[in-house]
Amino acid sequence: MFRKFVTLVVIPQKTSAVKKLRIPIGRFLFLAILLFFLSLGWMWMIYDYVSIRRNLRNFESTRQEYTEKKQQLETVLVNFEKVQLDLDRLENLSFRLRAYAGVQERKIPNQFDEESLRVQQNQASREGILDVIDTHGLNVDLPERNINTGNLLAFFNQKRNPLYRIPNGRPVKGFLMQKFGIRSDPFSGQRRPHHGLAIAAREFSPVIAPADGIVLFSGEEGIYGTLLILDHGNGIVTRYGHLAQTDVREGDLVTRGDTIAQVGSTGQTTGPQLYYEVRLNNIPQDPMLYMDENEHE
Repeated sequence: MFRKFVTLVVIPQKTSAVKKLRIPIGRFLFLAILLFFLSLGWMWMIYDYVSIRRNLRNFESTRQEYTEKKQQLETVLVNFEKVQLDLDRLENLSFRLRAYAGVQERKIPNQFDEESLRVQQNQASREGILDVIDTHGLNVDLPERNINTGNLLAFFNQKRNPLYRIPNGRPVKGFLMQKFGIRSDPFSGQRRPHHGLAIAAREFSPVIAPADGIVLFSGEEGIYGTLLILDHGNGIVTRYGHLAQTDVREGDLVTRGDTIAQVGSTGQTTGPQLYYEVRLNNIPQDPMLYMDENEHE
């Protein structure tokens, strides 16, 4: 096989002699294989060069993204420190105002319990910390606290007669169904304390604030259905249950005579009625003590 030759014939364009080149077949195969691998290596070098260029572009993009994320994180940390300082200042101011005015503080559930923190940590490990942190959420609670503190200041600095902060009169016109004291539960039949009054009224009848105060709570609360709580200062709190809807929001200031809600039948009730309760230092009081004698029927 290796004694055979491959003849290459070169024919020039001009009229010169034809040239013949005899190459042993072994050498020809060697040159062909060498040329093949050289071409393959050259193609690999071109591919590798293109890949490196692409990776460099990706690296630059990743580095830029990292720089932006780092700056965002630094901004978050700075904002967090500012918000924390503002919250501490507002908490101190709110505490002093509540102490002066005798306004009770409503307990807010802790949104950052161990379970939620563990879930957020797992999410952060998968998606990246900046995808989990709500940078706008740092300032969500702050305006609300500013509003509440401003309302506390307004409530405390009111020039009205302090007697306007003491409940007076019925909050709704209607028929007195249940009085304060021991009663038979209409659902279970058992005798148990009734801490307020049950006043039957037409559905959507207006509920009137019996005294000046601040809306402490507005929302759903178990058997009371839609519940509204007013804080009048000096330890006096009034509660309104089974409402169809509330016309005020938490933190709002109300004055005696304002419409604050509408009678409904939400929660555990036998029909449209208002549950009205008065508390002094968190101890239920007979609301009749805060009404005129002609309103006792």
